[in-house]
Amino acid sequence: MKRKKQSGSAKMPMLELIVNIGIFGIISVFLLELFLAANTMQSKAEDKGKAIMLSETIAETIKSAENFEEAVEELELLEIPASIGMQEDGTYQVTNLGEKNGEAAKEKVYVLHYDNKWQSVSKEDTYCMILIPFSQEMQGKTLENYQICVYRLHGYPSMLFKEDNIELFQLKVVK
Repeated sequence: MKRKKQSGSAKMPMLELIVNIGIFGIISVFLLELFLAANTMQSKAEDKGKAIMLSETIAETIKSAENFEEAVEELELLEIPASIGMQEDGTYQVTNLGEKNGEAAKEKVYVLHYDNKWQSVSKEDTYCMILIPFSQEMQGKTLENYQICVYRLHGYPSMLFKEDNIELFQLKVVK
């Protein structure tokens, strides 16, 4: 009996196996990103709901207080000097916290920091609420206005990109 060499036909199943593993690896990367995207969408929805509730609570506290200083004390807001600019859509944006070109900023904003479980903390953590007070002249009267902005300071998990300082919600309050 003569033996035939099967070296060429023995390599074919191994090559097919390697190709299949490679294809499976590529597809699994995309599936993993889809699972991360679904988790991120759920987290964003939960964060937005909590940001809305927080903003409404702060707005109601400001409206119910006899004066703004009382509301600041009740909410335990941290006062920070800042530079504030107006955007094209009419909202105010904090452009610089602390100092402006080496000199102290004249406007003031009020800040609250929260951890990843939305518990108030004394230093910067996962979430930040910024309260911007401003006055507006209307028909000879001065209206006290407040803009409440809630941000997530650290982005959501993703394999493709990283995003920081995500605005979750913004509310304008008139008193």
